[in-house]
Amino acid sequence: MNRVYFDNAGTTSVRAEVLESMSPFFTSYITCENAIKEMNTLKERLKNHLRAFDYELVFTASGSEANNIALACMAHLNNGKEKRLITTTIEHAAIRNTAKKYEAAGYDYKALKVSANGDVDLEALATWCQHDGGFGSMMYVNNETGMILPVKTFVDTMHRYGKVCHTDAVQALGHLKLDLDDLGADFVSFSAHKIHGPKGLGVLLVKKCYYEDCKVVFPVSTDNLPYIVGFEKALSLRYEAMSNHQSHMLNLKQRLLSGLRAISKDIVIISPESEERAVPAINNIMLPFLDGDSVVVMCDLYGIAISSGSACSSGAMTASPVILALGYDEASAKRCIRISMGDFTRLEEVDRIIEVLKNMLEPYLERSDVK
Repeated sequence: MNRVYFDNAGTTSVRAEVLESMSPFFTSYITCENAIKEMNTLKERLKNHLRAFDYELVFTASGSEANNIALACMAHLNNGKEKRLITTTIEHAAIRNTAKKYEAAGYDYKALKVSANGDVDLEALATWCQHDGGFGSMMYVNNETGMILPVKTFVDTMHRYGKVCHTDAVQALGHLKLDLDDLGADFVSFSAHKIHGPKGLGVLLVKKCYYEDCKVVFPVSTDNLPYIVGFEKALSLRYEAMSNHQSHMLNLKQRLLSGLRAISKDIVIISPESEERAVPAINNIMLPFLDGDSVVVMCDLYGIAISSGSACSSGAMTASPVILALGYDEASAKRCIRISMGDFTRLEEVDRIIEVLKNMLEPYLERSDVK
């Protein structure tokens, strides 16, 4: 059985070209002087790809670690001011759970509401900003729905009131061509393994004006040069083919949604359909009758890998906090699955999962009025 992979928002396979670029740094002797030169070259290339010339790079073990370091940096910069923190209700667990720890430690924590189509309560943000102190984080692209959040407005509002801010751009990387200098966030997080790069490498970009002050927060570790080589190669390859990637993802999404709608009108597409509202690679779907976790297991028996939520909450057997935050009840949220595509996903594989889901639902549809 040829297995089909639809969990690219969780992780992606490493490209052959990426492995090839990394190989010499595992197998050859490299002097410390040459390693430093290579590292400096890689940093400049990454800054050029991301249009991030106002930033310094801090390499971490994951995007989650980069998120946590960003929050710690902002708390450090906020020292002496009112302890206040703002995020959204649909952040990744690395931000959401850590924010709750700050709240337990005495921070006044607010999570901005997000609607089912991705609108954020920006009036509440402006009101929050009028008080002294505080810092905040808003993700760029949601990892469960693909929603694109209004990060530029968030950053501009925070800066207008003199506050530092962060964006978790892990799921935006490789799907949107980013210009970080224009975006202006003070801290930005990425992860290599979401774009067919090596697993086990994250990066936090820190505005140069804050870099020296935040050094006390950075982990003391040796940079993983081979993985950084692989990350730069993966990003370079994706950016070279960005228009093709975006077109391919859109074709896959359109095929998926049209096939699902042909099965039943009661299949709900949680992810916004507009390209301006969501990246087409990540699709969250609510099925009638079937529990999402059960669908994941059944799909696995068919040789198809999907998920029922974030990879960081797999096995939780509870409704997704993200879907609940969008206004769905627990029973509905438990019927959601995430189908996420990558560069190697083919149209015939989309047809296969449509057929599998149709086979799962048909016995229930035949016994009901739902068609």
